[in-house]
Amino acid sequence: MIHLFLAQAATPSPADTAAAITSTGILTKLGAALLLGAVGQGARVIVGLKKTSDEAKAKNTSFAALFDASQLLVSLLLGAIAGVFAALMMWDNMGSLDSRQILLALVVAGYAGADFIEGFIRSAGS
Repeated sequence: MIHLFLAQAATPSPADTAAAITSTGILTKLGAALLLGAVGQGARVIVGLKKTSDEAKAKNTSFAALFDASQLLVSLLLGAIAGVFAALMMWDNMGSLDSRQILLALVVAGYAGADFIEGFIRSAGS
């Protein structure tokens, strides 16, 4: 009798299963948007690192003296946030993250959206 009760308690109802799948799907899409936005911003970071390296050579100083890890982290976070904003804007059309157009749109949002967010923060601060 106790074994039967425990087996029934451990089996989720269909409503619970549907809610879990939906929650998992939402978190998966948002997680992918975060990652892809950061990847887009990462492309910009590579260019920035090259500029910093060239600047260090021109000033005859070390790369480490000019490199700002906190700025790098903030930049990647802004790209991730931009990816999530883009995902939320096209949520109804996302359907599946298998679409190359959607994946590319989220990467591009991270690349360009971070500039928009940084500009907005700068203008709000002044």
